[in-house]
Amino acid sequence: MASDALVDANEAAHPPDLLIEPAVGHIGLFDADRADEAYRLGATAARAATAELGALREWHDRAWRVSLRERLELWLKTRLTL
Repeated sequence: MASDALVDANEAAHPPDLLIEPAVGHIGLFDADRADEAYRLGATAARAATAELGALREWHDRAWRVSLRERLELWLKTRLTL
């Protein structure tokens, strides 16, 4: 399908930091009566990714602090040379 190709192209251009893919392939689009099962499978997959999510958050927090420090140092440098 064209939409699958579009999703694949977007994912290749902008890869996610973490992709959680619950095993719901056996549940169809119109299987509304299986919504609770899909929810449970999604929650299970998310809980299984807890460690990766924690590591990712720590990485982003460190990157933000470094970025903020660099921006502050640059700002201070430019203010001192004025």
